[in-house]
Amino acid sequence: MLLLFKESGILDMDPDKLKAKGLTDQQIEEHEKALRSAVNDVFILWGNNYRFASEARLLAHLKKMKLYQGTKGNLLKAKAYDLLKAAQRFLDKGVFQWQ
Repeated sequence: MLLLFKESGILDMDPDKLKAKGLTDQQIEEHEKALRSAVNDVFILWGNNYRFASEARLLAHLKKMKLYQGTKGNLLKAKAYDLLKAAQRFLDKGVFQWQ
């Protein structure tokens, strides 16, 4: 997935455009890290083959990937929420960057 984003130019950053929006060099660096981190989180937490998977299969897969660490309560709900937050971060950063 990350390769797809690189090839399409979605993760390309134009520091000059971000500077024109008033960001400092440090803020641009943080923006880029946050954008890449969000894409990475989505990549880890989502696979197209999950669409029709049962809860038991998803839970087993998450546990196999050791994504249960630091999670209390319902693992599926927690990881679904993490996926939602990562996707929203990507959208928020992208909207700011590409306006």
